[in-house]
Amino acid sequence: WPDVLWRVPLPADRKVVALTIDDAPSAHTRQILDLLAAHGARATFFVIGENMETWPDLVKREVDAGMLVGGHTYTHPNIAEISPGEMSLQLNLTQRLFQVITGRTMRFFRPPYLGDASPSTPREVRPLLKARDLGYLSVGLRIDPDDWKRPDAKLIVSRTLDRLGDPSPETGGQIVLLHDSGGDRSRTVAALPH
Repeated sequence: WPDVLWRVPLPADRKVVALTIDDAPSAHTRQILDLLAAHGARATFFVIGENMETWPDLVKREVDAGMLVGGHTYTHPNIAEISPGEMSLQLNLTQRLFQVITGRTMRFFRPPYLGDASPSTPREVRPLLKARDLGYLSVGLRIDPDDWKRPDAKLIVSRTLDRLGDPSPETGGQIVLLHDSGGDRSRTVAALPH
């Protein structure tokens, strides 16, 4: 491969957790923002263009509340299976709509279906390089409690805390992935305060 992707670890003495929420905004975003505000917490929301069309006020509220907002494509395709031209279109449409709604620009990107950003094939690397060429910093994750499968809120919490307590740089992590849409996310919302 002509390019090298790097994972930048935090120093061992830094106790930082990044809460990230994919597929925003949705009917659950208001609750999530209320919970974050009540706990003085921030998160990074990775937004889907189609969802921004439906809930532009919630995208604006995310920004106004001091949350980071990154792109997650316009229609949530598997980007390892689309053409480079469609990849550019997905990112540009999402960016332009975000600019119209907020007057700001997104710099972060999380790829759908490649959320761990630990690509193992050239097919998985190419979309990340395309995003980089378009000026985005791709954000991966290290803790995925599989909330998208809708387990009990207690299981979401225990999976997350177990991985946070893992001292191994290969299996532990600080970037938590949760989901905001794609079905009933009430269990994710219930897990958040914990």
